[in-house]
Amino acid sequence: MENEPINLQRDRLFHALAEFESTVEAPCVPGELEGWFEAVDAAFQRLRPMVVEQVERIHPQQFAAIGQEDEELFRRVERMQQEDAALQMEFDQLGDDIATLERSAENLEPDEAKLREAFDAFVDKAIKCIIRVRTQEEAIRTWLMESFTRDRGAVD
Repeated sequence: MENEPINLQRDRLFHALAEFESTVEAPCVPGELEGWFEAVDAAFQRLRPMVVEQVERIHPQQFAAIGQEDEELFRRVERMQQEDAALQMEFDQLGDDIATLERSAENLEPDEAKLREAFDAFVDKAIKCIIRVRTQEEAIRTWLMESFTRDRGAVD
């Protein structure tokens, strides 16, 4: 992953996001909750390193490039850095949630209705996180391009 072009990494990330999303959105058949969580966990484990790579390696390079090209975008870069930190924490929490709910599903297999509220909350949280990652990627891409093409009047 490390030596791949950024666009290829982005494409792989978006593909993994779509795979995680479709797995999370798949209906859970009664009696199959444990299997559903195993599939979700597998998709999450494929996605997580890509998100970490973006947040820890790619985004800092992009933020530096934005700052070099247009110092006036410093506040936007700060907000995007804060969003990266929040996303990383949210991804850590999603991983914990998957493990916790998967263990609960194993213990409650005959009476999965007890998990329905937690299950629904997890699905909502996962979808919101997916949307936030996509939004962050688009924001960084937009402001990176803007930093190179922005008309700053007499400064240019």
